[in-house]
Amino acid sequence: MAFSASLASPSYQVPDGEATRRERVLFSRRSLGLAPGSLSAHLYPRREATSSATGSRKPALLLSTMDETDVEQVTLALLDAATDKDSEVQEQVRKSMLTLGKQQPDRVLAMCQDYLLKHPKLVVTHRVVILQTIELIVGCKIEDISYPRIKSIISLASDEMTRSKDVIPDWQQAASNILVAVGNKHINDIMEEILSKFQPGLLPHFFVVQTLANLSDSNVYGMVPFLNAILGTMLPMLSMAKQDNMKWVFSSALCHFSDSILEYLANLDKAPDPTVRKDTFSSEIYAAFDILFK
Repeated sequence: MAFSASLASPSYQVPDGEATRRERVLFSRRSLGLAPGSLSAHLYPRREATSSATGSRKPALLLSTMDETDVEQVTLALLDAATDKDSEVQEQVRKSMLTLGKQQPDRVLAMCQDYLLKHPKLVVTHRVVILQTIELIVGCKIEDISYPRIKSIISLASDEMTRSKDVIPDWQQAASNILVAVGNKHINDIMEEILSKFQPGLLPHFFVVQTLANLSDSNVYGMVPFLNAILGTMLPMLSMAKQDNMKWVFSSALCHFSDSILEYLANLDKAPDPTVRKDTFSSEIYAAFDILFK
């Protein structure tokens, strides 16, 4: 097959560090034979065999036959191709990267992480596609990802989310979603990172608060034990929130926290700490809404 042969041949070489972004992208598109709408055809070739029951063709993923070098070369080419502004190509890149990530999650995640670290000036749309890819792989393969890789992904996502003090929704939401996905299994590590950016007396980043809210939805039993401390830290922050977007995100978080507490209390038989009671949180919740809406 032309696609795999071109990447596996001895003549295949990754452009050196002096190559411009445009040269690297053109190189990756030539290597993949890319044209808008054609990427999935290369990565998902169809075999001639048909189903005896339906007579229809079935996709045959040849990626399973790739060795580690092939996977690295294809991953690098896809990471370069993610700069394409065509939304269809971006979607194909995400799907293809996910296919690779399901086979070698640690290696593909490491390459995504290295790519972002080595290219700090990527345009936002390019960074978003890579961050979304990381989220997809984490969501599917969280049980198979090594703990050191999980820790480094947490650090990367946290930095991507808060690097700019301005709110840049697409970029920061993509990074936040990674933290939420990881938090479904590694809530203590996520909270250690997030709470380091949620300090008394300092107004936190918009997406730090948003991430806490979303975590309380996605992992109720993991988050509720943290909420008393979070609310205690949050109360003094509320009077510092002068901009409407910060008032909104605090209000939204309080709503999510309240829903999570109610769900936890309604299912105490499944909860890790069945001694939790509503009055543990009620005074802080009432005080918070009083500050926000007085």
